[in-house]
Amino acid sequence: MHTITDDNIAQRALEALWSHPFLVPTGVDIEVANGVLTVSGEVASLVEMETTLDLLEDLYCTGDVRNQLTLARTPLAHAA
Repeated sequence: MHTITDDNIAQRALEALWSHPFLVPTGVDIEVANGVLTVSGEVASLVEMETTLDLLEDLYCTGDVRNQLTLARTPLAHAA
């Protein structure tokens, strides 16, 4: 019987994120402890956050995915 380790889960998650054609997960971190996947870091947009979470939840449908992602702050445009 093949046992899936936390390291295997983390590696598969990172490969899935880097393989996605519209994601650049340079600011995303994946940690797995006792089968619980935690995704953290900063993403550029809400769409990027939702895509990341959807991808990880689809990949890891039987496990627990915890979201600790934050949206990048963009400078406010000042009126002249």
